[in-house]
Amino acid sequence: MSSSALINVKSTQAFTLEFLGGTASPCYSKGLLESSPAIYFTGNSMFFDYSQSKISGDLRFLKLFFDGLNVGNTLNFSSGTYVNIDTGASTSWNGQLTLQGKTGTFNQFLYFSGVSGISSLTQSNYDPNLFTNPIQFSATSGATANLLLFKNPGLDPLNFNYLGLYGSDLNIEEYIQVDTSTLNQYRIPVKTSIKLNDGSEAIYLSPSSTIVNENLFFQKSLVSVYLRGSLTPDQINFDETINGVMRITADSPGQFSLTLDNQNFQQSILTKYSNPPTTVYYYWYPNLSLGSFTTNNVLPYTTESYSFTRIYHLVYNTVVETVFVSSALNEVPIIATTETYNNILIDGSQTQTLLFSVSTVSDPKNFKIDLSDARNLGTDIDVYLDPACSIPLENNSRLIGVPGRDGAAFIYYADRADTIQSIYLQLTRENTKVLEIIID
Repeated sequence: MSSSALINVKSTQAFTLEFLGGTASPCYSKGLLESSPAIYFTGNSMFFDYSQSKISGDLRFLKLFFDGLNVGNTLNFSSGTYVNIDTGASTSWNGQLTLQGKTGTFNQFLYFSGVSGISSLTQSNYDPNLFTNPIQFSATSGATANLLLFKNPGLDPLNFNYLGLYGSDLNIEEYIQVDTSTLNQYRIPVKTSIKLNDGSEAIYLSPSSTIVNENLFFQKSLVSVYLRGSLTPDQINFDETINGVMRITADSPGQFSLTLDNQNFQQSILTKYSNPPTTVYYYWYPNLSLGSFTTNNVLPYTTESYSFTRIYHLVYNTVVETVFVSSALNEVPIIATTETYNNILIDGSQTQTLLFSVSTVSDPKNFKIDLSDARNLGTDIDVYLDPACSIPLENNSRLIGVPGRDGAAFIYYADRADTIQSIYLQLTRENTKVLEIIID
């Protein structure tokens, strides 16, 4: 397959879609922020810091909103409520500001001067965790946009946020296509995506695309995401619903780092940051979100990612055997009882030992044991350093999810300096079994 081909990496369904071409950009009147900044207020100046926000939609909104404003432009702030932790008193944040500066990949660092509404505010530092209602921004703008709107998004995966679209605003080449569209039936480049304050979501489409107004209400539509590149059959067949965090970073601290939310395995392979300032590497952290992600989740080794040399499929199987006895009178076998025991299946074969090795030194020494088979439900799994299962394994590995559910897995990084040659996976349900894993 050509490396320039567009590959479908993720999809969602919707019943209330609408294409709008050349319409007023809704981010200036209906934008939504769900997180709050740390604020430093002194004199007539305010410094907003959104760098601790863990909501990807907020970061995309800040990028879109403030990219459309220039230093000297006036904007409104409203709806904010701050609680003084010492007195319990609440302060409302409503008024006007003048933009004096913006910086950061997502415009997460903002500098304002006050116009109105700030005289009642105390000059001080404001803790983002003490805002009970986030501050909202609006502005007068003549900006227009091409949009795909989702009027009533649901829970994952039935929403646009699940798709993890960042688009050209973040120098990422992404496309969407809607299968029920007749007027916009092609793969359209993405600019960004945000939530709106009326509960709807908007994918901003490339301003250079020709979009025809089209209402797709009450039609079961499939919205598909496409990225450019090629995938192996195993990569294509990897469960596309398992989202995670992707980190794009340089090999030296402080040079470049970008963390993307709601990225699946296929996106982690095909997503490419256009024209990075330096050489960058890509890492994928499955089953994590920005809210749960820290740099301590997995150490940032530049020679590895969540690409596995081997993915094993484990089943902790239950076997029930009938025990017969013979009658003393007629020697006819009769059922006396049943016996229940467990065995460990690796890729369909019963074993108590797993040998992991790589064929070449260039292969990453990462392996994954898929625990998602439904037969693993109810199994307690722990990992140890010794055959007696008394010393827990604490480094270079992760147990993810609930055995028997989608995404459950054990991951081990075997090419780090402090890895060991044997580890022991203890599985407990009806009985307890131990799988010895030998790293060659």
